[in-house]
Amino acid sequence: MNLFAKSPITLEIGPDTQIENVSRIVEIQQTVPTIVAVDFKNPWLIGEIEPNAEAMLATFGMKPEALVDVLRGRFNPVGKLPFTIPRNQEEVDRDVGDIPGYREGSSYTYVDQSGNRYSFDFGLSYE
Repeated sequence: MNLFAKSPITLEIGPDTQIENVSRIVEIQQTVPTIVAVDFKNPWLIGEIEPNAEAMLATFGMKPEALVDVLRGRFNPVGKLPFTIPRNQEEVDRDVGDIPGYREGSSYTYVDQSGNRYSFDFGLSYE
C-alpha cells in the first residue's frame, strides 16, 4: 500500500542544508510515524525536523543496506557525535571555534523533548 500515492514524496537538494523542502518533511512526519536518518557530513540545524520524528538516526556515509539492518534490529547502532549539533542559527552565528560547539556554553547545544543533549560524544543505542 502506497501511503503517498496522491502526493509523491519529493525533496529538493539545496546548497546549505542539502534539503530545502523542510515543510514537506514535517507534513510527512505529521501524517505517518517517521524515522529520520540524517547523513551528518556537517552539523545540521535539526530543530524543525527532530520534534516530529518518531526516531532520529545520525549517519556518516552509511550504506542504505546497513541502515536497514539497524532499523530491523539486526545490528545495534553504536557511535558518538564527533561534533555538537547547534540549537539554532543564532548560536551558529556566535560560534567562536573552528569545531562547532567545541568551546561554546550549554546554550549552544540542541536539546530534544526527552532532554537529550546533542553535544560532542553524545550517542544512544538499543541496549
